[in-house]
Amino acid sequence: MTIEDLKEQIETIISTTKKSFGLGELRVLAVLFLLLLAPAGARPTSILRLRFGDIRLVLARDPEGGPHNILIRFTLAFTKTYLGVKDAKTFPIPETLYDPSLLLNPHVFLLGILFRHKAFRAASLTSPAQLAKLDIHPGELELPLPLREDIKETYIFRRAVKTFTGVKLSSNEPISYQMIAQWIKRIGEILGLEYSTIPYNLRYNAANEFDRSADISESLRNLALDHANSNPFQRHYLGREVCADTWAVLRRQAPQQALVRQACSVGHSKSKRRPIDLTSEQAASVNTDPLVKRLQRELRQYRQGSKKYLEARRQLKNAKQTLKRKLKHKIREEWTTKQAVDDIEQQLQGIGFAKHPTVKGSLCSQRPAQGKLLEAINAPLGRDLNDQYRRRDNAINAIITYCMVEEGLTVRRPQTLLELADRKHHDDPSLGSPIYDALLSVFVKTKKDRPRRCFICVGKAQTLSPDDGTVAELLREFYTPGDVSKHFRRKHLANLHGDERIKCPACDLSLDHSEHLRNHALRVHGIVS
Repeated sequence: MTIEDLKEQIETIISTTKKSFGLGELRVLAVLFLLLLAPAGARPTSILRLRFGDIRLVLARDPEGGPHNILIRFTLAFTKTYLGVKDAKTFPIPETLYDPSLLLNPHVFLLGILFRHKAFRAASLTSPAQLAKLDIHPGELELPLPLREDIKETYIFRRAVKTFTGVKLSSNEPISYQMIAQWIKRIGEILGLEYSTIPYNLRYNAANEFDRSADISESLRNLALDHANSNPFQRHYLGREVCADTWAVLRRQAPQQALVRQACSVGHSKSKRRPIDLTSEQAASVNTDPLVKRLQRELRQYRQGSKKYLEARRQLKNAKQTLKRKLKHKIREEWTTKQAVDDIEQQLQGIGFAKHPTVKGSLCSQRPAQGKLLEAINAPLGRDLNDQYRRRDNAINAIITYCMVEEGLTVRRPQTLLELADRKHHDDPSLGSPIYDALLSVFVKTKKDRPRRCFICVGKAQTLSPDDGTVAELLREFYTPGDVSKHFRRKHLANLHGDERIKCPACDLSLDHSEHLRNHALRVHGIVS
């Protein structure tokens, strides 16, 4: 995966609505993971196990007389421990102030995470705009930007967990390699790549770039890759596609290296026309498979709810998933050749490129916060240094805002690391607005009233801007009051943790425990649970 492929992949992560991460911060962390993995060439797990204590930021004086530079130093522990524990390595990443693309700027994404969690030990450092005001003491080369001591052992890359009101970042449960690998693979499919992308692609690319660079010695390359000598690189990392214009070298001509580099990259055959998912007809075709038919017959023989029934249903589900996965792989594998033939025939017949039907992977549009994030990240270069600072600060603020987005559902209230903040509402809904009418409908007047809206979802809708695409989903009416009760039990009560602070989002009322919540739901909002 070349740096150009990485840039496109990051832009796809930020912009796509065909892949939901559940929580906006996970989308940002997916980008940060790639931006830290790429320059280190490290094993992916060592990046996923980074803690806040492994990150050091300093404001460094430029020895060439330029403006002060924010320098990231991150220390990685060796993860392949069956060969023995090795010394940790530290990688420095200087900030590129006049970066032509913030998509490849790890500083804005890391600073977005740090400011989002109020991670700096200096309590007054709460805004990215304050960074430009800092200076280095005369005669010194650096001004450290220390992080809080209490988050030193907290993982940076943490997974999300379901809560009573939606989704939040776990206190200290790291994202697994399998999880991040699935994200990267899916993004590669959305991007239109022919071959599956894995996090190790960036390690392989870094290894080969280090090998070609005149600024990195063989010993330094081996140190960065955690190799005792050059044998592992030559056997497993050195690309088997010769990325050089050997014919031009033999003919003593100028090599067409850009073309060769493109041809050897993972994105050389990417196409947005390539199928991403199965159509409904293709997915239904697996039901005609003999194995599926046999398992369906066996399932009908057992009593519903019995142990044998549940096991047979599990086997049937797994069989269908396996067949769909194989069918999708076959279709994607055959698509390149078939589409090339179609394109050739269409052009030779004077028709040109035909419109290719694609599977619609997402029915939702970009959320306002997602659109603003993409706009801020793609902002053009400014004219002077102050413009660059504003560009960087705007991108960091957009990242902070998007971290609080609960994708597909709602926006969570801001919260600092390991500390819940008080709920912050937008302005009260105006009289006659859909949110106002929905809010009135979740309060009962008599004991027999049974609303058809969820008071928690309606309360959460108040925290969104009216143009947010998920407001309509949160305000929707269920078919029957019984459906509201099932939704309340499955989506909210089932995800209520013992140590979670309970507050009714519609009433802004604190509740003591789950029974208090259920009683409140019945008396005030008419929901039987």
